[in-house]
Amino acid sequence: MKNLIILFLFLTNLSFSQTTFVLKDSETTEVLPKATIDFLNGNVTHSDENGKVVIPKEVQEIEISHLGYISQRLKVSEIKEVVLLKQDFFEVEKITISSKPKKGKKSIGKGYHGSFGSECAVLIPATEKNIDKRIVALKYKLVDSRYTMKNNRYLPFRACIYSVDSITQKPDKKIFRSDVVSMKKKQKWFSVNIDSKNIKMPKEGLFIVLEATDGSLYNYLRINTGSGAADAIPVVAVKLFYNSKSPNISYYRGNLEKREDSWKLIEGHFLMDFEFEK
Repeated sequence: MKNLIILFLFLTNLSFSQTTFVLKDSETTEVLPKATIDFLNGNVTHSDENGKVVIPKEVQEIEISHLGYISQRLKVSEIKEVVLLKQDFFEVEKITISSKPKKGKKSIGKGYHGSFGSECAVLIPATEKNIDKRIVALKYKLVDSRYTMKNNRYLPFRACIYSVDSITQKPDKKIFRSDVVSMKKKQKWFSVNIDSKNIKMPKEGLFIVLEATDGSLYNYLRINTGSGAADAIPVVAVKLFYNSKSPNISYYRGNLEKREDSWKLIEGHFLMDFEFEK
């Protein structure tokens, strides 16, 4: 009994010797893991997977920072059970998505923005020059956003290949998916080598796809599109004009729409291509 009383007093004293709180997004109220908590004494800690932060008794003031959020400096004595961080927005360009093709040409944005886990695809048709040829690399023209979010061309993604649905002409089955890749230095085209996979161009053609990873690899960074918040993911260039007669039909689908009929036609041409054996 005496030992239980001592343990109770110890735990009670410990609880009063520390300050704890949960870190959340001010708009969505979602918890924020992996935020940096600077004790301003040479020591730091991080919020856990549930957004919980524990501050030692001797710390009087802290600074909270998280990628994509406005940093805060707070006195420990004023901290409540929940601390809210505001998102730090950036401007990016827009792109038009359509369920039906339009005739003629139309000017659109130079860059594409989707959501975490989304996919963009462009059809590479079979021709006399490439049919039955082995694909040695997948090529992507990655760019930075026009207004801000510099260097997002270097963010990670997965390179994929889909077959073509014979009825809908949309992406059908995924026949290749790379490990996570990223461009390390600025170059006109970023290539993912698949020479060893021995994938050949069929008569139906194939879709080359850029798949954004889940939000954890982007630290869940959000940016402002001018019409609302959007996920910060790699940007693939889009041909400035859409031509309804172009064989390079492009589609997009978001993370929560993983089914065939969710592919939406894009009024533009994603700049992605295959490199074939010589």
